[in-house]
Amino acid sequence: MIDRRHVLHICRKELLDFVRDRRTLFVMIVLPVLLYPMLVIGLSWISRLQLQQLRERQLTIVVVGREHADRLVERLLEPERNLKLVGVADLPEHVRAAMNPGAPPAPAGSGDEDAPSELETLRDRYGAAISEDAAAAILLVPDRFEARVEEGENLEVEILFNEGVDASVEAKDRIDEAMVGFRDALVVERLARHDIEPSVLRPVALREVDLGGGLIVKIGRALSMLLVILSITGAFYPAVDTGAGEKERGTLETLLVSPAKRWEVALAKYLAVCVVALFTVVLNLASMGLTVAHLASMLPGEGEVRVDATVVFTMAIAMIPLVLLFVALALALSTQARSTKEANNYLTPLLLAASLPAMAPAIPGLELNEAICLVPVAGTALLIKELLAGTAHLSHVILIFAANTIYAAAALKWVASLYGREEVLLRLPSGGEPPPRTKRKKGGEAPVAGGGGGGWEMLDPEALATEPDAFARARANPAEIRKFLETALDRPGSTAPDLTHGLLLAAVVLVVTFYAGPALAGRLPASLGLLPIAAILTLVVVLGPVLVAMRVGRYKRPLEVLGLRRSPALSYLGAVLVAPGAIVTSLFLQQSTAGLFGAPAEADPGMNALVEQIGSALPLAWLCLALVPAVCEELLYRGFVQGAARRSVGPAAAILLSSVLFALNHGDVSKLPAYTFVGLVLGVIAFRAGGIGPTIVLHMLFNGLAVTLETYPDLIGKVGLPTAPGESISLLTIVVAEVLVVLGLGVALAAAGPAEEGPGPDGTPPAVPAEAG
Repeated sequence: MIDRRHVLHICRKELLDFVRDRRTLFVMIVLPVLLYPMLVIGLSWISRLQLQQLRERQLTIVVVGREHADRLVERLLEPERNLKLVGVADLPEHVRAAMNPGAPPAPAGSGDEDAPSELETLRDRYGAAISEDAAAAILLVPDRFEARVEEGENLEVEILFNEGVDASVEAKDRIDEAMVGFRDALVVERLARHDIEPSVLRPVALREVDLGGGLIVKIGRALSMLLVILSITGAFYPAVDTGAGEKERGTLETLLVSPAKRWEVALAKYLAVCVVALFTVVLNLASMGLTVAHLASMLPGEGEVRVDATVVFTMAIAMIPLVLLFVALALALSTQARSTKEANNYLTPLLLAASLPAMAPAIPGLELNEAICLVPVAGTALLIKELLAGTAHLSHVILIFAANTIYAAAALKWVASLYGREEVLLRLPSGGEPPPRTKRKKGGEAPVAGGGGGGWEMLDPEALATEPDAFARARANPAEIRKFLETALDRPGSTAPDLTHGLLLAAVVLVVTFYAGPALAGRLPASLGLLPIAAILTLVVVLGPVLVAMRVGRYKRPLEVLGLRRSPALSYLGAVLVAPGAIVTSLFLQQSTAGLFGAPAEADPGMNALVEQIGSALPLAWLCLALVPAVCEELLYRGFVQGAARRSVGPAAAILLSSVLFALNHGDVSKLPAYTFVGLVLGVIAFRAGGIGPTIVLHMLFNGLAVTLETYPDLIGKVGLPTAPGESISLLTIVVAEVLVVLGLGVALAAAGPAEEGPGPDGTPPAVPAEAG
């Protein structure tokens, strides 16, 4: 008979251990939240940037027979093509030396098997021009091309390119566009000679209508593989921690001598790991759906991604038994290991074994049938692909769910059997030395829990393994065991956030800003006005998560955690001096890195309307767009995140990390270097001033001056800033800006000594340096 209290008590203990473990929080929450946006959106941005640079690049093509195609050459030289036409004689000498343009043509119908093919002949003649990067493509025009076309002859023009070279493919596409226009013009001319309308050539039009799910179907194969693999691996780390990790910590023996039966302990641990793993599945599904929807909104022609709630629910239901199966397998392997290192070695082959069938959706022509439904990972991956495509069958869902449930039950039975074998549970860590903090009572009495932090020590594993009645004697006083477990459950947490907490909060704000922000903006009444709506959004998506983190963390010094400490008066003066120089420097960085990070995103109509409102309410704009974002973002990045990171990795790395996160949260990749620079300046001042008061002033002035310049464009030219695209900032303006930045930083840094460190994670006061300077 199962004692429900024992199972729930141990399960609660395991779950609290997971939550308290910073590495578990990072692997389970931070990585999944950031992984999909960073991979999908980041890769799409890199692809878009590379494609933009390729399309703006002038490409050189060789036109053989250029003298026979004047009209075609005119179309090729149209400005929008951005092509440069050269002949073979214009190529570099070493390229012409590697070419063989005088090679004889391939014999047609000679029957000689040793004779070179037409492709080999063309490669021999012109291949070196493309391989040596002297030309992106080559156009072969027949003799008397335009004259023969005028006579009504149909001719072919050959385009030589290399599919493996992106520039060559782009050149081929540009030539093809010119050829299509040239061909259409010839068709119109020929029809006009006979008084025939061009529409006679198009009696039937074909309109393509995709009935699938659009983008989500196109990438459904990759999504199904990624979702299955990440959901499976979500069980690995908690399984290692609760199995081999508890052996290393020396806490497993305490559970074994509790009133709970061995298989109840196994069931409790299994349930705890299942909760963590299933939470990972839900998080992966949510993050994937939001990322794909956001990506579709960025790509033209994809439209809005809609996935039926029934499909998402069915995907979750189908994945539950699969996750339960791998939880049991991972827990069993971890239980047999003597250390976490050994457990990770055991789980690596399991991950490889799961990855291979997870690639089933990538196999062309492989369809889900009854036999594949019985294959644990492959069946689930194929089912997810078909659910996304809308071609799944209910019978397959039921069969996969039933098969994986049976497999999971068998694996759970294996775990329960392992917890009945003391030679498995009480294995010593590698090296044969007993775990630390072990003690036996004098006189050969039963081992007890005592000492160690709260007055308790771990039980001696050697005694438990060698004395048959050790467990029976330990169970004689269950009240003491319960007291120990309750003490372990009620131990106090950290009094100050660390790096994991800072990264987690920054990740939550990033996701909320990109996904929940637009949805919330659409629900707020338009009668409020765009400026108040912008302020409300900032308060909700930035300040809201900060307040929630402070409430959950229950830190003893909340004001210090947020950086709300007194700062020297000169720090504020330095912040005021830096602000105008920081604006000019950020614009200069944006112009300087435009080729690397792309052009700035074009303002949407909503932003234009916001600018119009600013003109009639500049004080309100300073409040909503300058003060409110300054306070909220400084509390988050320079207060919570930078302070948390400083306790773990030091001030320099903390300032850099908070600056990059601050820049990423603004969502415009083209301004990443500029915002990172601003974040670095803010971070340095906050660190040296010992608080975020000066950075709030600097941040507010930066935003407010930018808003003012946007509202009054006449001021832009007067201060030497560019008034039209392509213009550069005047040299005098740049020099003055850098002088202000250096002077302001000097004043701010000289106004404060080394910043006082906050309390450590254990609540201890900071160490006072022997010598300041």
